[in-house]
Amino acid sequence: MAGPTVAILLKEKLTEFAKEEILAFIKTISNEVRDKDFWVNGVPLGYEFGPDYPEEIDEYSGAGPLISWVPKDIISLYAMCNGEQDHVALGEVTLGIAKIVGGKVAFCHVLSHYTEDTELLNDSDLVEYEQESIIGPELFERWLKHKDFRMVK
Repeated sequence: MAGPTVAILLKEKLTEFAKEEILAFIKTISNEVRDKDFWVNGVPLGYEFGPDYPEEIDEYSGAGPLISWVPKDIISLYAMCNGEQDHVALGEVTLGIAKIVGGKVAFCHVLSHYTEDTELLNDSDLVEYEQESIIGPELFERWLKHKDFRMVK
């Protein structure tokens, strides 16, 4: 994997029904799907359900007071390349899945590293936790359309 990555924090453990909804969404937007890899407009992307390592969810437990709930599960998404179209495709998939599951986007860095736009940075849908921005879907959609848009590599 040589492109940007992102995670979506979930209020509850991911159910089989939610997984099916996510996979149906991926199938509708993809040119091709192979196991956990899929291509959107020729852009290679991938996903993982659940934490990458056992302590990952616990590392977000302190964010609970900031986002009004303690994360119980996580979905990781990644692009396999690093061009502009890879960032956009990953952002669009992230937004779609975050809306499906009602999750928050764990941006993997602080948003202020990518923009100085105070309207975005002062939005109540953005919190900073442990050197990372956690962004609600509404604000993430605005970020996706912003002139400074970029995902984190």
